[in-house]
Amino acid sequence: MELMAGLLPTPEQGELRGLIRSIVNDHVDGRRDAIAAGADTSAWRALVDDVGVGGLAVPEEHGGSGMGWAEVSVAFEETGAGLLPVPVLPTSLAVAALLQAAGSGSQDDLLRQVAAGTRRAVPVLALGPDATCLAGAEDGRIELRRASIIEPQDVDVLLVPVETADGALLYALDAAVASIEPTDTVDLTRPMALVTLDGVNAEPLGAVDVHWMHDLGRFLVAAEQVGGARACLDMAVTWAKERRQFDRPIGSFQSIKHQLADAFVNVEAASAALAEAARLVAAGGLEFAAAAAVAKSMAGDAFHDNAELSIHVHGGIGFTWEHDAHLYYRRALATNALFGHPRWLDRAVGAQLAAPR
Repeated sequence: MELMAGLLPTPEQGELRGLIRSIVNDHVDGRRDAIAAGADTSAWRALVDDVGVGGLAVPEEHGGSGMGWAEVSVAFEETGAGLLPVPVLPTSLAVAALLQAAGSGSQDDLLRQVAAGTRRAVPVLALGPDATCLAGAEDGRIELRRASIIEPQDVDVLLVPVETADGALLYALDAAVASIEPTDTVDLTRPMALVTLDGVNAEPLGAVDVHWMHDLGRFLVAAEQVGGARACLDMAVTWAKERRQFDRPIGSFQSIKHQLADAFVNVEAASAALAEAARLVAAGGLEFAAAAAVAKSMAGDAFHDNAELSIHVHGGIGFTWEHDAHLYYRRALATNALFGHPRWLDRAVGAQLAAPR
């Protein structure tokens, strides 16, 4: 079943989606080996070299494609559907942070390198619902205690926001000066680590809006979740057509039909919410913040429910280690925890709507 991935895409977005989907499909068969290795370097190299995925939102004068975050969300849908262990999330958030920082020479060089994939940068952000700075600075030295970072493999630079009286400043630190400890997570396709900094000297690159970074993170994760929800439905539909009971495909049974129809509605509703957030992402502000929260809430629920459904529709094989259904369910659980669980986001949006105007 081919689902509508996004509403009224532009021709450029359609072409981008097709190219990324082709790369993802070429690497899906090697997904298990890549997960065991902690990353899919060949898939990431193809996404960087053939698509320029790290620089989609980077202006052309800085070595990027000059597109926007709406186009980046297309990449997230497709890599989310393929469940490839590629560092598209930390790279995109690193690019967003560097684009906000003042245009110093060092910042521009680093932005070009990250966009081109020649250096790996990981932002140190609060991964929970609250947009707070995790690091502090005293006498010009950066202190950080065991903060979680995503996909730390082969990282070269840590981008650390530090709160000041005038707002947050972004610091770029050599990853070699930090203590980075890998940690176990429920999501086998996305490694995580704890990072500690003990009084590292650094000069700030410029100002960064941590709240906007959180809003963008919710938007991009929502896109990934929509792709994952679509993939889970596609797997379930394919299996329901192939698996036979009582000389009939199980997809012909009414109970299965109803569940698959509900899963289809889940994806379409989440896609519509994502499309609205994509429409507003360039403007930012409170409207985008609310749209990103709604998109992540709906996409998170859709992904979780469709991943669970896929396991049940597959029956006994769906519960085995050998089948990929559990990998999607693990990713659904993990992404729901990133930047706010759906129920937390629902309450936050409700409070915003109820606030006096």
